[in-house]
Amino acid sequence: MVEEMTNQKITVALIGAGFIGELHAKNLARHADVALKYVVEPSEALGRKVADATGARWLSDAAEAYEDSSVEAVWIASPANTHTDFIRRAAKAGKAIFCEKPVGMNMEDVDVLVSELREYKQPILIGFNRRFDASHARLKEIVESGAIGEVEMVSITSRDPNPPPPAYMKATPGGIFYDTMIHDFDIARWVLGVEATEVYATASSHINGELNPDREYDAATATLKTTSGAVCQVSASRRAVYGYDQRIEVFGSKGMVQSQNHGKTNVKVYGADAIRTDPLKNFFIDRYADAYVREIDQFVGAVRGETTNFPNVWDGRQALHISMEALKSARSGSPVSLK
Repeated sequence: MVEEMTNQKITVALIGAGFIGELHAKNLARHADVALKYVVEPSEALGRKVADATGARWLSDAAEAYEDSSVEAVWIASPANTHTDFIRRAAKAGKAIFCEKPVGMNMEDVDVLVSELREYKQPILIGFNRRFDASHARLKEIVESGAIGEVEMVSITSRDPNPPPPAYMKATPGGIFYDTMIHDFDIARWVLGVEATEVYATASSHINGELNPDREYDAATATLKTTSGAVCQVSASRRAVYGYDQRIEVFGSKGMVQSQNHGKTNVKVYGADAIRTDPLKNFFIDRYADAYVREIDQFVGAVRGETTNFPNVWDGRQALHISMEALKSARSGSPVSLK
């Protein structure tokens, strides 16, 4: 009986069929341990497209999916301003929950949600998929092993190849801090295993014209002080002409460990004048393709009662809080306490 339950697929309803929702839908539909039953999307064109491609049923509203007792898990990939509400509704329905970052857009509402879910027994995973990257995970293992001694400094670099569409930037108040660096703040907490106590951030705008008509911040740094005394610096940009730049460096009393960039291949060509390599992977769907699958593996394990270590709603709350306070710091020019 135990083996039969272990092998049984987990029935999932996906909410949101936009860019990231479609990516999740394809991964869920291909996963051996998942049965994607519903795609919930108010746009019929988007919803039917993704549902038809994955063998799921399209719904314009989530109510039926929440009420369906065969649905064990809800996978939320809708616009950010709907996340808190969909998490709350899924919890009331007793479902296991996955939600793309951020956990919400309003800190007061997020704090109420965290309080409401304090005793919730079903797994809740927030989509900080970079934790599931094999290189980043190995770096964390080495840090935790003590091989580099006491951690003194962490440096995280995160640069996108191109900025998102202007309409997308308008829909994400806080811009680069809220949309991009929230991942880096989560990685910092995860790698260090401690909380940040202060953030000092700076930001500027370099991209002009149609790509950034409102002169949103497109380059930023943030320095975090932590309870352990370690200092973390995050550097982010919305434009890197050489590809998707993703690096982590942890420096300690006994050495250093790095998670380096991933190229399209690992081939190097050695010549008399130069050593050449292939370009970096283009964007997050390429660089973190395996991580998106591994987070499904972790979620499935959690639903089946296995011990897993995934980012929960509190992690989502903390990363959002740092993001918003970093934006305040950049605007004011002063450090902001996170205590």
